Amino acid sequence: MKKALLFACISLVFCFAANAFAQSDILRMRRMADSEFRIAEKAFKEAETEYGPALTGIPAEEKMVLCKRIRTALYDNRVQYNFEDLIAQMKYKRQIQKLESYQSAANCGN
Repeated sequence: MKKALLFACISLVFCFAANAFAQSDILRMRRMADSEFRIAEKAFKEAETEYGPALTGIPAEEKMVLCKRIRTALYDNRVQYNFEDLIAQMKYKRQIQKLESYQSAANCGN
């Protein structure tokens, strides 16, 4: 009886520890998606103020960097969207829509 109770207690501790690690991974991914969104948004707005709303005359190298930032943020936000509950999904859906509009404005392709 004591062994079964001890085993149950130890199993419970390991379950809580595993859950804590999973929660920290979710929070880390959420922070990463939000950070990538802010980086892409800032890069797009800087390019927009420097080269105008149509981004005419943007150098190829700078456009490549901008498109890479937008694509990275889009990927992270699409992945995070799938892990979130309904309310948090609305936030990531708005971010994805903004990033897609930035992508089309910068003519990055898919």
